[in-house]
Amino acid sequence: MVDCANGVGAVALAKLSPLISDILPIQVIGANTADASALNHACGADYVKTNQKPPPAALEILKKGQRACSLDGDADRVVYYHLNAEDGKFRLLDGDKIATLAAGFIGDLVKQAGLADKLKIGVVQTAYANGSSTQYLQSNVSLRRIGFMT
Repeated sequence: MVDCANGVGAVALAKLSPLISDILPIQVIGANTADASALNHACGADYVKTNQKPPPAALEILKKGQRACSLDGDADRVVYYHLNAEDGKFRLLDGDKIATLAAGFIGDLVKQAGLADKLKIGVVQTAYANGSSTQYLQSNVSLRRIGFMT
């Protein structure tokens, strides 16, 4: 399931979905692009992050263990989430966690390839980044802090 926040992501996903439906069927919610007042209203990445729960429209159809994501209105941010298969508890994978996982994965590949002395990994974070993710990256991924973008 993909929550498009009633924004431009819905238009792009409407074109993409039929092309990949045989390998990845996608259920789209938040696709009301005709009503400007619907943009990001009770949906989208910011709603999910701020409220620490899926949007109301997703709660109506999201089942335990099912994965979902929410874009923001202009589709430049995404959060992933699911309801835990055992207890139904909401689990969020936000941008900081996604960046940390991706950097860790790439760092492991660089080490396995024997290129750790030749390649450095960079992660761009804003001033809003979670301090824990920054500490984890500095301690566990061969990375150094250069500064923050504002």
